[in-house]
Amino acid sequence: MTKTRQNYHDAVRVLLNDPNGSRYSEDLLDEALREALSIFSTAFPVGMLVTFDVPQTANELSLAALQPVHQLIMLWYPFDEDDPDLAPLEDVHFYRPNGVPVVRWNGGQFEQGQAVQVYYSGTHTLAGLDDAEATTLPRSSEEAIRLGMAGFAAQARAAQLIEQHGALTSDQKALVDLSREWLAGFEKRCQKLRAAAFSPYGPLPQGGWKMADYRRREF
Repeated sequence: MTKTRQNYHDAVRVLLNDPNGSRYSEDLLDEALREALSIFSTAFPVGMLVTFDVPQTANELSLAALQPVHQLIMLWYPFDEDDPDLAPLEDVHFYRPNGVPVVRWNGGQFEQGQAVQVYYSGTHTLAGLDDAEATTLPRSSEEAIRLGMAGFAAQARAAQLIEQHGALTSDQKALVDLSREWLAGFEKRCQKLRAAAFSPYGPLPQGGWKMADYRRREF
């Protein structure tokens, strides 16, 4: 069964011993979930295939409208869905001026209104979180996400308690210790993915490598 935002909220509240939601707000849990998803996605990114029209003629194309872009893998321009043999565009450079993902085509210009298709690695989505309709996380990742979410939530709660009381009681220190334990488990699982035989950030590797997921969206 595909897990949703609510499934993770329910599971993590059990870990946090907060079944009634009296100590951990929905907003705090959502922020913890976003942080866990973001870090997990740098170790095991999701492959995104998106087609859209060029907004204005230029030799640079902004990808700011897409979900967080980790790395450009391939780009087809001008894209024609009826041409299965269309080769990826060469002589392109991906960079981030002021943090905005941009593709520069050194060999020409992207013409306004022409279709372009972009294949990139991005952040996983979870149904119900930030208006996402689908969950892209593999089932094998569920324990890692729970640990990361619980760890970040407990860490944030401990920080709130310090601000309120100026120091940690023994119970609050136990919360800090739990957060460290959960985050260590989360990091261990992410590290195994980072140590895999491929890098998700370079050119598309040779046979046998697959991204975490693959889907197409139209803009």
